[in-house]
Amino acid sequence: MCLSNVMDLTSGKPTQIASSVQDVSIKGDVLTFTDILGQETVFKGRIAHIDLIKNVIAVNQLSTTPEN
Repeated sequence: MCLSNVMDLTSGKPTQIASSVQDVSIKGDVLTFTDILGQETVFKGRIAHIDLIKNVIAVNQLSTTPEN
């Protein structure tokens, strides 16, 4: 069984936001990561890359401030 860790790259320093992720759902800019125990982590952002060898899903958070 392949489970992944989700890392937020937004701050420049990778921060783990979810572990043992078995499912990823995407609806627009909302990513929902479900772990092996069924716990969901909801994240507003985009997937930057997925490394299937290292089992890492890298994401970037979307800005919450309006852009001019």
